[in-house]
Amino acid sequence: MKIAITTPTGHIGSKLVQNLLRKGPELVLLARRPEKLKEAEANGARVIPGDLKDEAYYKSATVGVDVLFHVAPPDVTSPNIRAEYNQLAKNGATAVQANKIKRVVHLSSVGADKTEKTGPVLGLHDAEEIFNQTGAQVTHLRPAYFFENFFSSVPAIQQSGRIFLAIPGSAKTAMVATRDIADVGAKVILNQSGSKKIVYILGTKEYSFDEVASELGKFLSKEVKVQTIGREELINAMAKFGVSRNFAEGIVELYEGFVSGYIKSTEPRDRENTTPTTLEQFIKEELGPVLKTPAAVYSQTGIN
Repeated sequence: MKIAITTPTGHIGSKLVQNLLRKGPELVLLARRPEKLKEAEANGARVIPGDLKDEAYYKSATVGVDVLFHVAPPDVTSPNIRAEYNQLAKNGATAVQANKIKRVVHLSSVGADKTEKTGPVLGLHDAEEIFNQTGAQVTHLRPAYFFENFFSSVPAIQQSGRIFLAIPGSAKTAMVATRDIADVGAKVILNQSGSKKIVYILGTKEYSFDEVASELGKFLSKEVKVQTIGREELINAMAKFGVSRNFAEGIVELYEGFVSGYIKSTEPRDRENTTPTTLEQFIKEELGPVLKTPAAVYSQTGIN
């Protein structure tokens, strides 16, 4: 089996690559930053440098592929993130049809069932429809809110003990570690007989943002709190870090959807969509050590 993976250096892609390398299939990695994949290349993966925005590159890099794992790398500077997700999906769909790729596993999101008021997830809704039209067997992974999103709050937590949000800290939503998403993705890819079209990945439970702050405070032995700020204030603050207004407004809309319950799984929690990594584990093993590193610098690659 030959598997093509886009965004192989991202949170999910990098973990998926490690997972699949241990299981033996042939991997083709479509990468903007091939220098970060030396280890994977040394272990047998084929790395093809290029940009997914280039349709010709996407097609040529996936010749002979049996399964495509499509992740759209989010560009927080994009003036129209929905249009960008659409274009990347169209390029992927063109490659699928041109190369007669039999199966597609697409990283979508909880909320992709909606047609409005979900911020960047609207682009993933569109991408689902685009891939559904290819004639391939398509599975859409719809994970909940990433634990990794809290990495973007590292500087604020270190400096002031605050997580700044435009929603109340009491707001709850399902949260999941990207390593669990990668594990589910690997299982779906390797299960050639699987036919489930939508796969939700919901973590262990719903957490409030106040619970996250409390657990971080316990780990760091200091007070950490959620500080709710105005919508416009948060958008302007994100702009200072190079985030486009379009993307920032979309993120605020996404968070508001979590608060209202508008953005959620369309299926009840069960054994299949519940994954093992708890908030406490994630803080102890991943987020906490970064917070204890002086002047930690972290570049967030995606919000879900």
